[in-house]
Amino acid sequence: MRILRQNPQELVVQESTEWLSYIFFAVCLPLVYRAVVAVQRGFLFTAAFFLLFAIAWLRKTTVVFDAGAQMARWRKRSPFKTTEGSIPFSAITGVGTETCAGGSNGGITYRLTILTAQGATPLSDTYSGGTKRHAAIREEILRFLKLDTPHSLDSSDAPVADEASLRSLLRQGRKIDAVTLLRESARIGLTEAVQRVNEIEERMKAEK
Repeated sequence: MRILRQNPQELVVQESTEWLSYIFFAVCLPLVYRAVVAVQRGFLFTAAFFLLFAIAWLRKTTVVFDAGAQMARWRKRSPFKTTEGSIPFSAITGVGTETCAGGSNGGITYRLTILTAQGATPLSDTYSGGTKRHAAIREEILRFLKLDTPHSLDSSDAPVADEASLRSLLRQGRKIDAVTLLRESARIGLTEAVQRVNEIEERMKAEK
């Protein structure tokens, strides 16, 4: 995920995996050549395999925060479907962080979400690493929306482990992910992390 464009009138955030498609397609071309021109049919199946991957990773999500219209507009494009929608600034309560365990290095990957009273809207379809990068983008979005930035639950080494992010995970029934995110960000033990998450969960129940 990256900030594509930023000025006083708009902030544009984009997540794209199209570069992966280009890589798979580039690998596919010499295989097709060998299968068709050199008449080595065994390469045709492998070429088709890489071509399917190239198509599958043709994904792009663009979110435009429009200060003039006071609206966040998002558009998600996948190989066979394009969806879009909008959220008024007045309905946005914060920007959260969702986690996914088991990345390529066995760690935690992230994606940002727009938080509203109705739930969370992901800013991308994919998860990626880079805690500091996600935290920096999140801070820029909050600043653009003129929302108070929630304080981290620990030091600046834990920029994404704010209460809004943990609440987002708890609303999705992902308590284990909330504990994992807090442990990794705040560098605390399992018992303390579970206790903190339980306290947040109790406050959420009391607010209903």
